[in-house]
Amino acid sequence: MKVNKSKRHHYIPKFLTKNFTDDEGLLYVYNKIENKIINTRQSPKAIFFEMDRNTVTFGEHVMDNLEQIYSELDSKIAIDLKKVLETNKVTPEELTSITLLATQLKWRIPKIDNDFNKIKEDLTQEQLRIRINVTNENIKLNNEAIEHIEKAEIFKESKRILLSILPLLNEHKLLEIHNNSFIQKNILFPSLIGDCPVIERRNSDFSEIEDFIFPLSSSDTFIYKKETNKCINNFMFFIQRDLAIINSSTQYVGCKSKHHLEKIIEIYNEIKSENKLDNINKFLFDFID
Repeated sequence: MKVNKSKRHHYIPKFLTKNFTDDEGLLYVYNKIENKIINTRQSPKAIFFEMDRNTVTFGEHVMDNLEQIYSELDSKIAIDLKKVLETNKVTPEELTSITLLATQLKWRIPKIDNDFNKIKEDLTQEQLRIRINVTNENIKLNNEAIEHIEKAEIFKESKRILLSILPLLNEHKLLEIHNNSFIQKNILFPSLIGDCPVIERRNSDFSEIEDFIFPLSSSDTFIYKKETNKCINNFMFFIQRDLAIINSSTQYVGCKSKHHLEKIIEIYNEIKSENKLDNINKFLFDFID
């Protein structure tokens, strides 16, 4: 029986984008490259995707296994995130889900492709904290088969997923995130979602995640900052956060409010004209106590 492979692969999962839509399940989308808001509102299905993005080959076989893995992870995380947003409480298990979603999006998006392609060939099993064992009938390691797997495109691309799991293998880091994170609600104006939705402090260690800001919905933002008192010291944080979303995005940014989106774009373009874009992310974490 022929199995139809998926084609439309969302690098920002639809369940996350839905949290930023209006009552009709739509949002206004800003095309950063063309510097204009798309005329018609868009559904989560219609944005933040690439055709066959996670389709890979293994020998003569064309496979969408990576997309299936993402889909299964998304289904589990979506349940946990829905519960967090409904109860305003986060269990350790749900915190792990949110952290996994953040680290996953760090490596899943097109913006990181060039950086990932530079390192994916050289990432070792030891660095990824995995071990591939292929044995023959005599229970001896088949090094030729292992080498074949390591050279396969599907294995190289799966390193995106493995990289996203690495921070979660550090129990000390997870405890640190648990003790130094909180969800900040803002109902005065809705948050933006972009094609680079996690704002992380500058970080050169691919096995870790630094302080990060992650809008979970139009009203709720997850914040992790080391040694935080878990409060925002200035309401301008929310403006700065949205500016950082636009600044970090490569092409698309969405919001359920056209008016708010237009105002943030206007401020962003003014900062850009003054050549001060570096200041957006630079001072963002200073608004968090």
